[in-house]
Amino acid sequence: TYVICSSDVRKIRKKLTEGINTYRVRMIRLKHMNADRILEDLAGRPEKTLTRRDMLPLLFVPLMGGQTGKQERILKSLRILKRSEPVLTTEDMGKMEAILYILAVKFLNKEELEGIKEEISMTILGQMIWDDALEKGRKEGREEGREEGREEGKRQASERYSKQMGQNTDKRYRTQVS
Repeated sequence: TYVICSSDVRKIRKKLTEGINTYRVRMIRLKHMNADRILEDLAGRPEKTLTRRDMLPLLFVPLMGGQTGKQERILKSLRILKRSEPVLTTEDMGKMEAILYILAVKFLNKEELEGIKEEISMTILGQMIWDDALEKGRKEGREEGREEGREEGKRQASERYSKQMGQNTDKRYRTQVS
């Protein structure tokens, strides 16, 4: 079994012993690799020259060593992935974004996650999560009652329209939209 360690691990255990059983693992440590250099290299290259193989190290950037923090590395990785859309299939892009998201949840605190929320929302994975939430909301609305859902939908549509048009939502305006 191979185990990939983050750069934060101080003591590596290569075996676990429980009674008469000993479980040995092979450790892969990426601390010696410089994530900043990899990100700089990929960010500086034109997207037409990038390949799928070039993108794979991005998945391990949060586990590597470097001067920048994990949050910044994840943000940069997501931005580079977004730039490489012509190189990757939609499925590959979604999988890579999901791996970076999982590592973000694993290594970042709540405030740091807030900092990458906007970047995640602009990814294929973010769009999928948004679509699922929207469909769930519609389904719940149908279950709670169609009439209440319609009224709420009209109210929300009115508010969105008003914000887009830069107008106030007074009673006359709501009545006209309804």
